[in-house]
Amino acid sequence: MKRKGRIFSIEEIISIKGIGVPVISKNGNKVAYQVTSTDWKEDCYVKELWLYDVLSNKHEQIVGKHEDYMGSAKWSPDGKLLAMLLKTGGKKDGTNQIYVIDIDSMEKNQISYHEKGVKDYIWSPDSKGFYYVSTSPNAKKKEERDKKYGKFTYIDEDKTNNCLFYLEFKKGLEVTESRYQLPKDLNIKSKKDKKNTYYPSVLLSEEKNFYMHQIIASPDGSKLALTVAPSPTMEDYDDLTLYLYDVKAKKFEEIKIEHFDGNVLFSPDSNKLCLSRQESWLNNNELVIYNLKTKKLSKIKTNIDEVVYITQWTEEGMVLFNQDKTASKYSLFNENKEIVPILCKADIYYQGLNYTNDGKYMVYLERDRKNLSELYVNSRKVSNRSAALKGRKIAEKKMISWKNSDDFEIEGVLSTQKDFDENKKYPLLVIIHGGPTGTSYPFAISDRLYPIETFVEQGFITIEPNYRGSAGYGDKFRSSNFKNLGVGDYDDIISGVDHLIDLGYVDKDKIGVMGWSQGGYISAFCTTFSDRFKSISVGAGISNWETYYYNTDIPKFTKEYLDDVPFKDKTIYEKTSPMTHINNAKTPTLIQHGSADARVP
Repeated sequence: MKRKGRIFSIEEIISIKGIGVPVISKNGNKVAYQVTSTDWKEDCYVKELWLYDVLSNKHEQIVGKHEDYMGSAKWSPDGKLLAMLLKTGGKKDGTNQIYVIDIDSMEKNQISYHEKGVKDYIWSPDSKGFYYVSTSPNAKKKEERDKKYGKFTYIDEDKTNNCLFYLEFKKGLEVTESRYQLPKDLNIKSKKDKKNTYYPSVLLSEEKNFYMHQIIASPDGSKLALTVAPSPTMEDYDDLTLYLYDVKAKKFEEIKIEHFDGNVLFSPDSNKLCLSRQESWLNNNELVIYNLKTKKLSKIKTNIDEVVYITQWTEEGMVLFNQDKTASKYSLFNENKEIVPILCKADIYYQGLNYTNDGKYMVYLERDRKNLSELYVNSRKVSNRSAALKGRKIAEKKMISWKNSDDFEIEGVLSTQKDFDENKKYPLLVIIHGGPTGTSYPFAISDRLYPIETFVEQGFITIEPNYRGSAGYGDKFRSSNFKNLGVGDYDDIISGVDHLIDLGYVDKDKIGVMGWSQGGYISAFCTTFSDRFKSISVGAGISNWETYYYNTDIPKFTKEYLDDVPFKDKTIYEKTSPMTHINNAKTPTLIQHGSADARVP
């Protein structure tokens, strides 16, 4: 008997709209959220900005897909205005600028006119302006050199850092209004010094010997917390430092926090900071409180065996987020040092929880095995994206588990047809996630890289293993591929394949493997380490850890997972590299790789 419904084509899966980044206004009446759609003509994904009115229960698009919305929608603290970044000046040479929408009139105006564009910004707590970071004015020297000699980079020398600026909302609006009301030669910007390429903004800091990645303002407006690195390179991102900027004194102060990982928030009274420290990518993090008056640190004990993120610090307490296997949880760490669950239903993945400061109103995204991500306001579903699945054939997904040779329990997502016959042997596709601290989830249309729904309806079943090192399974599991990359990963995967063969579900002569990034590396390892597979696809995979170490933008990754550098311990690099076993390769393999991939060169 044939199943009812139409199969999703690969193009249709790619075209399913995404939803993300909801932010709620101060009074809880408005929610701004992002929608991502596919632009087939331009061969790219484009973003739109939508507004949901809680009182009227209506959705309205406020920034269209052809307006180059670049994200970062933020409500003013008084809740009257909505700011965002839009690209101006064209897709190729344009720059990101701050725009503001007056929600009452729906009038949209450009506020910043920085020649180099805005990298990141926040509202000032009094709603009168913006703090933002942008490229240093000194970057012009490199641009002039590039024009004269062509584009090239001096490794470890061409590190253009950024500067901190303040932009008064009123002055930015005046520049915009003058452009509409006066002739070009008389508008405000034309009257100013032409060398000031960031007017009407004010430069708060000359170029420092660091690059600012994130800005957080204290609720009282007296201080800024800045997450900084020695340079913009990903390699230097591993050496993050925390700085405080005194708004009145206009001075920077370094706060030395060992293993600071960039996650920081102010307390509602502006007297404390909550920070995250993570010693290694292989381990869980630690949350600490830094008292700005006493300069002392105190640890927060959550008893959660996973990486924990603090997403907000409201008057009710700190909002914490953590992954729990293939689900997620939000909880409140209150003044009594108690963990109070907020969102924690089994088999549901929550994202983007955003509270009003008084904790009375909230917005978040929720998804599960049968539904796409949906928008919820105060626990009420207000979107219907899952209607796109109506009348379509959707794979049945469930979590299964097996033991590897080390007696470790491994989980994976098994996707089958609804009329799956346990007495029939199916061809199997093994799909391996990246990371290694990624996770495969049992969600409907969970992956745009690989069209699982299409595979299943073409007669395959698929398994997506959450191999050792995957996130969501605790500190011991996360670090269990230490000095065992590839070898241990292969064991986790092949034991899962054997488990399905033993169950009688799989034709052992019709098994394929595919993966991207770390998943591509494990797929490459399967190519040279095994002859169990009929065909393999390697996407942006590592073939040699030694050459990877010398060329990647994150060499610390290899050193942490393999416990040394290649010129000190060549043996471990050879043991875990697919190229070591290349003479054993027999399986037809498709290799896909980007020529400008800095992460996996």
